[in-house]
Amino acid sequence: MGETLVTERFGDTGSRLAARRVALREFRPRRVTAELCAAALLTVSGALTALEVVSRLIGRPTHEGFVAQAAAALRELRWNDPPTLLAAAGLAAAGLGLMLLGTLPGRTRMEPLRGTDPEVAAAITRSGLRRSLATAALGVPGIGRVTVRLHGRVRRRIVVHATTHYRNPGNLADLVGTAAAVRLEEIDPIRWRRLVVRLRWRQD
Repeated sequence: MGETLVTERFGDTGSRLAARRVALREFRPRRVTAELCAAALLTVSGALTALEVVSRLIGRPTHEGFVAQAAAALRELRWNDPPTLLAAAGLAAAGLGLMLLGTLPGRTRMEPLRGTDPEVAAAITRSGLRRSLATAALGVPGIGRVTVRLHGRVRRRIVVHATTHYRNPGNLADLVGTAAAVRLEEIDPIRWRRLVVRLRWRQD
């Protein structure tokens, strides 16, 4: 009995972790523009280099004058010259930018949901998540208007802007936060987001 219970629990945990990895991989945002630009730059530079090398091997260099001028200019430069430092800074900045693009998550229109089956990956659109949370907040008595915003890629937040016609809102902000939190728990997205409620009420 005990072994069966332990096996079920650990097996369920393993299935949940596998399902999480599948969902995150399936709906991982692709940085298509950055990938295309980097691939195009590498392709063009590689093609030009190969053309120059092959043309010199067959005895017919295509850009002999330009290469000679560039080699002469490089021989005259020193490591502490401003052009050298600027070029090094530019290359370092470009490399750092590519590293950040590869490390930081991109913007996605989908929010992966938790599951227990590694064979199934489910998600909800960001607009659908906003509408669902807004509907839950509108169910609180006294709330007349709700706007939901999703912020951040590293420090993720859900900001609920609610408006009421009450002059004394009391604990209405807490009720809106509870309603939105319950709906968020029902949806159960993989990426955790901090819930923030901002309430506006009548001042006259």
